[in-house]
Amino acid sequence: LHIAHLRDRDLLCDVAVAALRSEAKSKRLPLQILDIRNRESLLVRPELIERALRTMYKQDQLPAAFAKEGAIADLVEKEISSWCKDELDSVPVKVQEYNRAWVRRTYDHEDFKKGETQIATFVRTAWQEPIAKNEIPWKLLDGKAVLRRIRKRLLTENITLPEDEIFKVMTLADYGDAIKSTVDLLDSWCTKKRESPTKPSTATK
Repeated sequence: LHIAHLRDRDLLCDVAVAALRSEAKSKRLPLQILDIRNRESLLVRPELIERALRTMYKQDQLPAAFAKEGAIADLVEKEISSWCKDELDSVPVKVQEYNRAWVRRTYDHEDFKKGETQIATFVRTAWQEPIAKNEIPWKLLDGKAVLRRIRKRLLTENITLPEDEIFKVMTLADYGDAIKSTVDLLDSWCTKKRESPTKPSTATK
């Protein structure tokens, strides 16, 4: 029996992710951690949703506001920006709380402040700085919440967006290294199983 682990990044800071990956490698554990907060973050990329909707609907079925190429992606970016503004102050607090247990396990009392500083640095580089530059903070973006917002906005235009339709237009490059590595590992296990010689039968007449 072979077991491969693939987990969301959730709100883990960079140092914690690196430590988990290093520990798994040293123990030869097949662990992969997404570079994004959750699986749904894969599905809310503006260009991907644009591609999905233009595949689902004919040009004349889309609202006039979406007729221009890139209009759907612009709408998605606005919904993401709106979510970031709503969560601007709460996400740093959530990150601190989420990583507190890891800091306590990793650092003794004398080095506790070092862990807190690493978390603060992560919040700045992964959340505050991207938002200040009008960039999407992918590591901390809650794809589940954003996808709900996007769907709600699209419904006002009588447009539905099933997850399956997004997956249909995704290419291999859209999945990220963690998922691709996990699939490659599973495939290698299956290949070895198929190629392993069958043991001769020990049955007797």
